[in-house]
Amino acid sequence: MRDALRDKGYLTLGSRFKRIGEALQAEAQSLHSAGGSPFTASLCPVLSVLDEAGAMAIKDLAQTLGISQPGVTQIVGKLKKCGWVEDQIDPNDKRVRRAVLSTEGQRRVDEARDHIWPDVEAAVMRTCLPLEGSLLEQLNALEARLAEASFPHRLALTRDAAYAALDRPVWHTLSHRHFALSRGTPRARIFLPEVNAFASAASDDDADMSALVALIEPHRPVYLIQRTPLNLPENLEVLKTAKGVQMVLDGAVAMRDNAPEIVALSEEDIPQMVALAHLTEPGPFFDRTFYMGRWWGIRMNGRLAAMAGERMAFPGFCEVSGVCSHPDFRGQGLAYHLSAYVTAEIRARGQVAFLHSWADNDTAIGLYTRIGFRPRCEMNVAVVQKG
Repeated sequence: MRDALRDKGYLTLGSRFKRIGEALQAEAQSLHSAGGSPFTASLCPVLSVLDEAGAMAIKDLAQTLGISQPGVTQIVGKLKKCGWVEDQIDPNDKRVRRAVLSTEGQRRVDEARDHIWPDVEAAVMRTCLPLEGSLLEQLNALEARLAEASFPHRLALTRDAAYAALDRPVWHTLSHRHFALSRGTPRARIFLPEVNAFASAASDDDADMSALVALIEPHRPVYLIQRTPLNLPENLEVLKTAKGVQMVLDGAVAMRDNAPEIVALSEEDIPQMVALAHLTEPGPFFDRTFYMGRWWGIRMNGRLAAMAGERMAFPGFCEVSGVCSHPDFRGQGLAYHLSAYVTAEIRARGQVAFLHSWADNDTAIGLYTRIGFRPRCEMNVAVVQKG
């Protein structure tokens, strides 16, 4: 059957954008429904902005979203009827009212933001990228993809592609969450020396590896870890090579009863954390490693007895790292309790937890297996420096 909107090209472009938008909203709605979210897809932009900005006047909300004020008023009215948004009266001028998420609305938004919206974004992104040609040619390809592959199928493909990022975790964390804590080029990046000792090239080709070598400071040991064999340039001195194992947990976490109190660590704890890491050597840990993610610890007799936290992270994934216990407090299961706790925190955000261990560390691998991790692949590790 003839597609009139397509055939008329730019004459009906607005109507075609509307059709595509409705198709995408319908698919987003299917994921909200499957995930148990009560939201309709049309409400999510307002909810997302209120989640990020807090209380906002209707006029400001309309300007932020780029839609009409009557339209925003209608949406906010619906959200109030559902009990997800309420009015906040300005204490300095009681005539001024702002829309703000209610307690229930914030809870629902937290669930959607952590478990549903990332999947919507990922599946739509996979549908849209890469699109080539003129605008009309791109729209043709976009609608063809929407017609030929269901939302769940595209989401599954996206997740498969996402897991492939784990093959080169340092590159992906440096390109995403830790971009600001590193320096480099589109070909290679390296952590700032006070943050960590990891670096990575974008690929194994000679040009990217040469860019990596250019970033390494003389006599500064650098850690490389990836699934593929390392293509080490001759002008790098190899201090160590070894095999590691990468493990992932994308299901339930096996928590143990009678866990000691686990507390969030703060900047004030950095000296104790660095001292504990230097004593136990869980991996590179420096004065600003703390800022790579969130960290938790167990205190006993006023001392930091054990700690664990987050290190590498990129969309959909977060690494459990820095797991260590002071020799004076070993044998009490502290590493298990902390590892499971950090993993549960990552899973609660809808992310896959992953970690690395030396391939011959049977004790650590056994502990992580009991928590619920499974081996994913062998990793190649090297410590190198430039003379």
